[in-house]
Amino acid sequence: MKLKRILLVLLILTLAFIWGHSMVPGTLSADESGRALKLLYPLLSIFLDPKYITNHLVRKMAHFTEYAVLGMELRTLIGMYHRKGKAVLFNKDMVFVPTVLYAFLLRLLMRLFRYLVAEARRYLMSGWMYSGRSVARG
Repeated sequence: MKLKRILLVLLILTLAFIWGHSMVPGTLSADESGRALKLLYPLLSIFLDPKYITNHLVRKMAHFTEYAVLGMELRTLIGMYHRKGKAVLFNKDMVFVPTVLYAFLLRLLMRLFRYLVAEARRYLMSGWMYSGRSVARG
């Protein structure tokens, strides 16, 4: 039971990490990728031709790693519930299907969250709330 709670907290922290990085403006994200590229370049140059080691590659590797960790945590957590005999969505022998469905739902929630944050920023930056029309008259 304690392991499930720890895993659930790790899952929530991973989601917070992914959501947090998805809200970083592009220029800051590019700077972060550049720093990661400098750090990883010696290791990557062992396996790849240096002309293929770019910011784009580092960003794709980061996305893959984030979602791979999320998938492993989600799969482990769902597997723990199946071992107890609790069927989560489907037959207790089918762990792959619920994992994919939950991962899809989490990704959908992330997209919705990013959209809502972008709309809120656009609304706040539009200047509407600073115009004379927004002042309550009484």
